[in-house]
Amino acid sequence: MKKRMRFVWLLAIVTITGIIVFQVYWVYNSYKTEERNFYSSVTFSLERSISAYMSKEIKPQIIFKADSSSLSEISGIVRMPRENNSSPESYVGGQGIVVKFPASQKNSQNVSQMKLGDITLMAQNFGKPLKIKMLSSFLQQELKKDNMAISFNLVLLKKQKMLPVNKAAVFVSFSKDSEVVVANITNESQYLLLRILVPALISLLLIFLSAASLYYMGIIIRRQMKLDSMKNDFFSNIAHELRTPISILKSTHEALYKFGESSDPEITSRYLEINTAILDKLDSNVDRILDITRYEHGVKPVNIERVDLLLLINKIIAEFSVHDHISIQYNLPLNAYVNTDMYIIHTVLTNLVDNAIKYTEGQVKINIIAALTDHHWKLEVKDNGQGIDEEYLPYIFDKFYRVPSGNIHDVKGYGLGLNYVKELVAALNGKIDVKSSKGIGTTFILKFPIYG
Repeated sequence: MKKRMRFVWLLAIVTITGIIVFQVYWVYNSYKTEERNFYSSVTFSLERSISAYMSKEIKPQIIFKADSSSLSEISGIVRMPRENNSSPESYVGGQGIVVKFPASQKNSQNVSQMKLGDITLMAQNFGKPLKIKMLSSFLQQELKKDNMAISFNLVLLKKQKMLPVNKAAVFVSFSKDSEVVVANITNESQYLLLRILVPALISLLLIFLSAASLYYMGIIIRRQMKLDSMKNDFFSNIAHELRTPISILKSTHEALYKFGESSDPEITSRYLEINTAILDKLDSNVDRILDITRYEHGVKPVNIERVDLLLLINKIIAEFSVHDHISIQYNLPLNAYVNTDMYIIHTVLTNLVDNAIKYTEGQVKINIIAALTDHHWKLEVKDNGQGIDEEYLPYIFDKFYRVPSGNIHDVKGYGLGLNYVKELVAALNGKIDVKSSKGIGTTFILKFPIYG
């Protein structure tokens, strides 16, 4: 069983570790994918910004000269001095430009198709400087169109042959010095984290649910193992408990039946008394088990009546007075009358006193204390027994549970007494608690509401 449990825990640890690693990798991969898409989007916006900037800044009047009936490629650019009859829009920087083609079929469609190329050639020809501030304004507008709320600053790098890695960067096509515009994003991490926030939260939730499920499974397994151990202990205890009365009944029966002891009235009467006491005890134990079953199924008959605690406790003391090594004392208020179920209180106190006697070596000292208030009344049962380790206290009211003692069965019982007590206390809407110190003793504290 222990090997199987270790294997289950090892499998659970491997599973939760795999889930965590996978989810972390998935979140990291989502972040990197979002980062690549982010740079791609900003780069595309930057390219559009440069195009818009060129359209805004450079407005030349292009003069086309064609040599044939088809339009195929540009054959050259020629600077021309401004003539007196030329319009101002036909010249840039005090000079005009003639774009020569080996063929031409000049119309509005051709001009539209070549507009951007013409503007780029014009800028290269005249080397106009790039205005970073204006380009930033264009980029801000493009990012706004794409709903990208980011902060940035543009940097112009000269004499660059390659674009920077992991940056939003674009070559300036009209520059003579191989310039590159780089957009440095100041809130990049914050923007990306917000973009993957929902997937990351879902991933964390899945990790938490997986861990919680495995943890709960571990609790269930441990509880099942404990119940299995308690079941085995119960069968072992009940076998020991039944063996003794069966042996006594068998011995007395054989003595009367086979060895002629029935002819002696005195011996017969003594044996029959012994047998009657044993059968009464077995009958009482069976009734207790049946009562526990009824209480667990919600059948809790309660008979509230006026009970004199002093009379009840004295009756219990008389029941245990046959043992010389037992001393039971009590501390009760004057006129200790309460409205409760006398049978339940008697059964509870009897079980607690009997428990104290079982688990105390030598002289047994038990003190029963009662206290009454306006809202509730309380009973305390203290003993000087061996006490209970703190680790076992949460389980002592469980059915069939007995504090582990190895294979030693020096204390008789089925592990039902305290569970029965708890069910009886609950039937009166009361609460039971326990305090114990190893080697010092145990105190059971019972609180009941005031009836009537």
